Amino acid sequence: MNNHFNVDAASFVTGMPMSASTGWIIMAMDDLAKQEIEHSAILKYNEGMFEPVCLKMFRSKYVTWLANLKEVVIVGENGECVAIDADGTERDEYVTMSSRSPRNTGHIRSATTIGDDVIAVGMQRQVYRRVGSSGWVDFMQGIPLPDKGETLGFECVLAVSVNEIYAAGWQGDLWLFDGTQWNQIDSPTNAIITSLCLDEKGEIIGCGRNGLLIKGRKDKWRVYTAPECPDDLWSVISFYGKVYASGLRHMYMLSDDGIEIVEFDELDVTTFGLLVFGGGIIWSIGQKDLISFNGSSWIRL
Repeated sequence: MNNHFNVDAASFVTGMPMSASTGWIIMAMDDLAKQEIEHSAILKYNEGMFEPVCLKMFRSKYVTWLANLKEVVIVGENGECVAIDADGTERDEYVTMSSRSPRNTGHIRSATTIGDDVIAVGMQRQVYRRVGSSGWVDFMQGIPLPDKGETLGFECVLAVSVNEIYAAGWQGDLWLFDGTQWNQIDSPTNAIITSLCLDEKGEIIGCGRNGLLIKGRKDKWRVYTAPECPDDLWSVISFYGKVYASGLRHMYMLSDDGIEIVEFDELDVTTFGLLVFGGGIIWSIGQKDLISFNGSSWIRL
């Protein structure tokens, strides 16, 4: 594979496919990472090539392509953001104008989209919403500040509709936005919930530390245990009727009969961690491995 960017000297951080042959990738250059220099190398993946777009001096947590707006939005862990339009014009943004922000409250941990909006969540139950391309607003209606000395935080967010948005995280914290405000849900666990997805049966599946798996919707949730899974699970996704979850060492496929490791012998994949959907496919993003799945076969990019 011919690359404009030296992928071998960098590590994958996050990304999002736009189609089977295109997408956006965020990488960290290994030499800068060793020096603990915050940065994000923003790349466009196009027909087997990694094309450098720009270098931003913040660590990225999320990237999305907003097709209607024809722009890519990258969200950083300290609230820094950049939007890049189809012409390549960059616009720097920040998630809030209020005094309570990721800089003094805690890192952004994840984000998602709903229509043309981006919703970012983070430590101490922070939630921010980017309304189209008009800018960011605080989005914490109904969420109280954590008690003094209490460490809480949202690790993930899932938007089913404008009236059904979930945020989850530390100590099993689980909240639902009903279109007006956030309401806390009685969680079935006190373990960290790291990722949420909606399966094709209409149930929401969550994963987390020590192989945690939960299922539910609205205010009814339950834990179902997968003793065969020894890993912390960091990402879960539903695709073509099957549910996949990733640790850092393995990917798993979930079913009513249990959980099994997905084998990648021919691809020699050794790192996992993040599963993302876009353009009709999913990407598995590990520190040193980027593979793509179209529903029938996995390929290395």
